[in-house]
Amino acid sequence: MKWLLINIIILGILSCKSTSDKNTVENPTVSGNLTYDDTTILSNNGNNNQNANGELFNCNFENILNDSTTPELAKKLINNTAIYSEEPLFYFENLVNKDKEIAAFYFKALTNSYNYSDGAYAEGLGGAGFSFVKNNTIRFVEFFDNKDCFTEKDLETWVSIVMIEVALVSDNEFDKALIDDYIRDLNQKCGDCSLTQQATLKAFNLLLKEQWLVLLTNKD
Repeated sequence: MKWLLINIIILGILSCKSTSDKNTVENPTVSGNLTYDDTTILSNNGNNNQNANGELFNCNFENILNDSTTPELAKKLINNTAIYSEEPLFYFENLVNKDKEIAAFYFKALTNSYNYSDGAYAEGLGGAGFSFVKNNTIRFVEFFDNKDCFTEKDLETWVSIVMIEVALVSDNEFDKALIDDYIRDLNQKCGDCSLTQQATLKAFNLLLKEQWLVLLTNKD
């Protein structure tokens, strides 16, 4: 009943998602404590579109898509042709990969997986997404430096992902401090961000506050 109530609230306030056939898989577990040495991000001369070989990439991910070791589901998610699965929860560990092309590939796959999320996967995606943004704030906003790959719509999707967890943990404590504390933490961790990254975080925070207020309204 708790998930049903929260699902109704989320459906009322978050962006519409695509429907797809649902296949069941074994429920994976994901650590909520992903960490990354953010100081290494800031040492890349401001260019966040280079892979491990120093080559520029945009958003076609040709090398990764042609790699036989890349999960088939991840490839389908890039092309928005996937079906329901909880496998993408394992992709979070790739977001902290030092090869920024690999990290961006899986960030795009996870972003697109929101369109296929429901039930157990939605809860896992929300929890892992909430933790990733909080623990790896610089890396999160850094993804959006690549304007060829990540758009305002993608940023809105990540607000929706974070809000899944917010709706769950705030079920019995609809307290404004929950979002205020989260946003304060993000701002502190982005103190050394570039102006572009700070603008991205500001937009994310504003959208998060808007969705929080809508959630409170629906709760009442």
